[in-house]
This record gives sequence, C-alpha cells and structure tokens, in this order.
Amino acid sequence: MGQKGKLCEFMSTLPPPPSTHDPLIISPDVHATLPSLDSFTPFAPFRLETATFTTLGSLWLATAEPAIAAVSWIILTHGLTPPVVRADWVLSLGILALTFPAPQRLHLTRGRATIHLISQWLQLLLLLWFCGWATDSLTLYSPSVLVAWASITPCLWWLNTEATRGLYHWTRRQPAFIRHALLISTGKLGLRTHRALRKRYESGELHQLHEQDDVVSVINQYHIHDVYIALEGSAEAEIQALLTRLQNTPASIYVVPDVLHTVVVQGQLQTLDGLPLIAIRTSPFTGMKALIKRSSDLVLALGISLLTLPLLLLIACAIKLDSQGPILFFQKRLGMNGQIFDIWKFRTMYLTPHAKDLSDTTQAIRNDPRVTRIGRFLRRTSLDELPQLLNVIRGDMSLVGPRPHAMDHHHHYQPLVQAYMVRHSVRPGITGWAQIHGLRGETNTLDKMRRRIEHDIYYLQHWSLALDLHIILRTIGLIFKDAHAW
Repeated sequence: MGQKGKLCEFMSTLPPPPSTHDPLIISPDVHATLPSLDSFTPFAPFRLETATFTTLGSLWLATAEPAIAAVSWIILTHGLTPPVVRADWVLSLGILALTFPAPQRLHLTRGRATIHLISQWLQLLLLLWFCGWATDSLTLYSPSVLVAWASITPCLWWLNTEATRGLYHWTRRQPAFIRHALLISTGKLGLRTHRALRKRYESGELHQLHEQDDVVSVINQYHIHDVYIALEGSAEAEIQALLTRLQNTPASIYVVPDVLHTVVVQGQLQTLDGLPLIAIRTSPFTGMKALIKRSSDLVLALGISLLTLPLLLLIACAIKLDSQGPILFFQKRLGMNGQIFDIWKFRTMYLTPHAKDLSDTTQAIRNDPRVTRIGRFLRRTSLDELPQLLNVIRGDMSLVGPRPHAMDHHHHYQPLVQAYMVRHSVRPGITGWAQIHGLRGETNTLDKMRRRIEHDIYYLQHWSLALDLHIILRTIGLIFKDAHAW
C-alpha cells in the first residue's frame, strides 16, 4: 500500500488459499478498537451478502408481494363469485399501487420479519377499509372474497418471504454469486464504513498487511470485486493517487465522502451535464413521493374531518359553555421553507387581561392554571389539534411531519441546535415520529429539544407511506393513554 494510517480490510466469503492472510494497515488512533495485530494468523473466512443476489432478490421482493396481493384478489373473485367485473380490476390495481414497492425483510430475523409483515398487512387492510367507507364502495365486493383474500394473502406473503430467504442462503454458498471487497480507510470515517460493511460481511479476523504490499497486487491476488475508499479529512490528493493506481484493475471503486459531521437527508448521487454531484440533503418529498404524500394527506384529512364532524361540533359547544372566549385560536408558526402560517387549534386556556389575543406562547406545564376544565381533557387526548385538519387541507401542514414550534421558541433554539432548520424542508405535521416516542409537550431543556430534532431528522431520512400510517395508528392509541400529555 505504501501509505501509513490507512485501515485496509479484506472481506470475502470464499475460503482462502493455504497460508494467506487478511490484509490490514491500521493507524494508532483506531488500533485500540480492533483485534491484536501482533502476528499473522490464518485467514478466517466470513460471508458477504452477495451483491448479485441482493439486486435480484430486492427486485423480486419489491414486486412479488404487490403482484401476489393483486393477482390473488382476481383469482379468488373468479373462483368464488364470478365473473370478474371492472370494480375488481380497479381494486386490484389499487392494491398493486399501495403495496409497491414491498419492503426488504431479508436482513430481519424470521420473528421480526413476520411481525413486520403482519403490521404492514393490517395497515393495508385499514387503509382499504377507510377508502371503501369514504367512497361508499364496500358493497361492490363480496364479503366471502374479502374474508378469503384477507386471510390467504398474508400467508402467501410469508411463504414468499421464507422461500426467498432460503434461496438467498443457498446462493451465498455458490461461488458465482460471491463478491470480494477491500476497504481502505482512516479514522472515524473508516470505523463507520467498517461497521456499515459488516452488515453485509459476517465477522472475520483482521490481519496485518505490510507497507510494501501493493494494492493492485492485493486486488489481483484475492480477486477483489469492490474497493471502498473512506479517507477522513482533506485527503483529495491521496484519493486521486489511489484512483490512478486502481485504474489498471477491473474492480468497482466506491468513494465514501467525509460527511460524518453533516446531517444527510435523502443523500443520493446525481449528474449535472456529466458532472457527478453528491446530494447531501434533499427533501424526501419530490416527484412521485410528493404526489403520494400530498394525495394521502388530502384523502385522509378529508375523511377524518367528515368522520369526526359530530365530535368537532360537540367540542365547540363544550368550549363555549365552559369559559368565555372564542372556540378557535390562531398562532403564527414557521412552515415549509420558512414560510409563516396561522395554525388552528381549539382554545384550551382561559382568556385573561394579559392574553386577550391568546398570543402568549409560554409553553403549558403540568397543572397549568391557565388551562380550562374542558381544555385539560382536550390537551390530554390531543383533540385540541383536530382543527389543524383544515391546515392540512389548505396545504400549510401535513398529517405527519415535524411539529411546528412557536415563533419565539424557534428563534431561541435555532442557533443552539445543530441542523435545526432541516425540519423545515417539509410541511410540519399534526403528529410526528418524535411525538409517538414521548417527545411532545414542554421542551424546557436544550436536551429535550435536541432529542426532538433528532427524531424529526430520522423521520425525514426514513420516510415512507407505511411509516406515516404507522405514526397515525400510534397517535390514535396515544389519545387514550399518553403520560406526556397534560
């Protein structure tokens, strides 16, 4: 290699030739975290999740479950209540759209994969029932077909997952599917990359590589397919030198950018007139994802509004009878891209001479004397947030997203919390990932706010329609029991 301070790890699934070793050059700053390298020891083989199968398997799993769900509906309809009519084809296409792409479960244990599958299936059934109720189309379909489909399809999904898992383990033992990798790295970035690659490579021993060993010779000797370069700090010259030497090898080359201290949201590689660009932070809601997010917001917000209309009228009457003042109140909030909007809520506090316009943004605390009797119930059950469905319909907010903070809280915490403004790259939500994890209500310490922002960022990094539905269902559960609401 000829360069000190590099962590160079070889990962493979094939048993090595006799008396070969796993190459490694290691820097002092990471030496203490890795096995002893005092002497050469025989190479211990470990497994690589085969990239070829991962690509094909992921494609299969992404399409198989939606296809099974859609086709099984048509087959059951044809078998139980023929003929198949237009409504059945429409529902079949809707099922296909709602379930594609299917989630990846190969990395989960059999138990966790089964729980995940059942959860996803129940969410799909709930969504289909709601759409059928909202459009008054449930009567178009046979109850016997609905029951049979709801019972048989998740079993077919499970069988498909297990069959794919078995095929996956079989291919890992086939030389044609095996890929060998080499990691050249330094510092914390190297350790982070090492941990990430370990999710694809099972553990093996690390052994020393002498400085005089040449990287090209190592690649040829071990038949390396993939080379990962993860050099910490400003190492452009070293990376360019490595890339120049690696041009004379057939290996695929991957460079890991040093962005450990930057919040990465929806990171991806793009091109600009042939020039490669690394997107460090982009909105998760662009293109088709933006259409799916906005459509689901409108459908669910309109449906919930109609469903809860009697409750809304009852709450309005209770507020009016309980205390003097308006039923609703508005406050300024910072929305997507820093746009200011008026958030709507049911009034839960008394009107006082000091708060005639209800603009006081002092956060409520437990047993707050400003809160009315009906307001205490509304806040504990989060029913005071229901008018924000109108904010969702107007486009100011989303059903799920980072909760909008009061303007003075925003100005206070923005300079104190790293990546605070990342949350404003999307519409704020009525509920969110932070709220279902107990991070709601009073944020009287900097640590509480940091944890809330961390959860908001996690949501942006991992958004999916299934995650939104999961958060909505968890939020409904919190209406009845939430120790963090008062």
